Amino acid sequence: MNFSLFHLAMIGLVLVSGCLNIFEDAPAGSDPKGCAQLPDKIQRDTCFNQQALSEKKASLCQYISNPQVITSCYTTLAVQTNDIEQCSTILEPPAADKC
Repeated sequence: MNFSLFHLAMIGLVLVSGCLNIFEDAPAGSDPKGCAQLPDKIQRDTCFNQQALSEKKASLCQYISNPQVITSCYTTLAVQTNDIEQCSTILEPPAADKC
């Protein structure tokens, strides 16, 4: 696994901020609309990211609004699934090249 400092920082931020508690509102396997109904943009992004990673569904990454979290979502899925095609969906060229 080749995690960059960015990925580790994002994981640390999620853990430290306590955002993991929001997943009780939209558990894995639930309809993505559960995430869309969360009141806070950061919570929505975190929820969609968590769902995408737990279900290994790249299609859920598209609902994330923060470009850095989108990149992290696709990059982490590429590593988890050993599928380099996930990297082609990353919009930021430097991040796509690193993926």
